[in-house]
Amino acid sequence: MGGQERSEAFTACWWCGRAGGSWHLGARAVLCGLCVVRVPAAGREVREPVPVREAVLAVERFLANRGRALAVGYESVGRCRRCRSEATWHLTERGRWIMLDPGEHPVDSVPRTRRWQLDRLGTVVHPPETGSEARCRVVHWDVCPGLPAPRDPYLALVRARLRAGG
Repeated sequence: MGGQERSEAFTACWWCGRAGGSWHLGARAVLCGLCVVRVPAAGREVREPVPVREAVLAVERFLANRGRALAVGYESVGRCRRCRSEATWHLTERGRWIMLDPGEHPVDSVPRTRRWQLDRLGTVVHPPETGSEARCRVVHWDVCPGLPAPRDPYLALVRARLRAGG
């Protein structure tokens, strides 16, 4: 008795309640032959699950392409509003725009959090720890003569040189 009720309950249509339904992956439910045409999801193609790593890589590719598309139509060379110096705009890996000073600086002289380098896609990233011969760039706002002097002595020296016009 209990087994008979149980098997009918498992084959009952989720939509109308009739017995004799079968499992449909698209709808993720038991449906009878009449209700398969009524439920839109039943006719959908069933796709295999996507591993999380592949989904994350697909999103990263999409965001990188979107950033490059935005950068193509954007004037990358600009002038600072405060000091009128030329600097270039670049997209960070987190999707923000920063203005980099055109000059390169020795990595050992610039504080670790203020170092930037362009990667192969044209995105600016914090460089990995490298040797003393490596060079990096700095954000223009760290050395802008129109802003208050930075606390770091090297950046303050660069700012003083820019203020003097050199």
